[in-house]
Amino acid sequence: MLYSKDYNMFVVSPKCGYSTFDYLKKKNVVKETELKYLRSPSVKIFVIVRNPISKLESFYKDKFCIQKNAFNQVCQRNILAFVDYKTIRDGDFSFHDFIETMKRGYMDEHIWPFTAQSAYSIYKNRNPSILKFEDPQFSEKLRNLLGIDSLPRLHATHTYDINIDISADDIAFIKRIYKKDFTSFHYGTDVADSV
Repeated sequence: MLYSKDYNMFVVSPKCGYSTFDYLKKKNVVKETELKYLRSPSVKIFVIVRNPISKLESFYKDKFCIQKNAFNQVCQRNILAFVDYKTIRDGDFSFHDFIETMKRGYMDEHIWPFTAQSAYSIYKNRNPSILKFEDPQFSEKLRNLLGIDSLPRLHATHTYDINIDISADDIAFIKRIYKKDFTSFHYGTDVADSV
């Protein structure tokens, strides 16, 4: 999704502050904008990214642990082609199991590789400023760019203590699928780098 504030354009994808920007839009701090404005030379582009492992962990926690009983989103219903709802509802669906569904073909827009999204091909050669979601200064940098005093962090899955089991095979799979994200945004692939 694209949001703007004055001449600053923010490229935001799900699990990278999307809910926060949606909230800011409702409060008239930013406005949703169109893809064509990314081509404007007067626009300064800021891309909000997240370590792919951390993004996958957040998606898993949010959709299949925290909201496992609601199960009203398309991303949740689509996974039922790979695992039965009872397994998820009963808490028998681990992070490793989630990665296994991806290996068998599950994918959702929440977790698409950032470099595979349509806007990336438009702005990648414009030298966008990269804002890393896990940067300890992320909120402060974003508040300064937006000219606001406080920044809500909605759907903060990092506060939920859920065991994430991740095998070497899972990491190898994630590295392969998100290879361009890891290299384009200079992320390490150690699990410790993702949190």
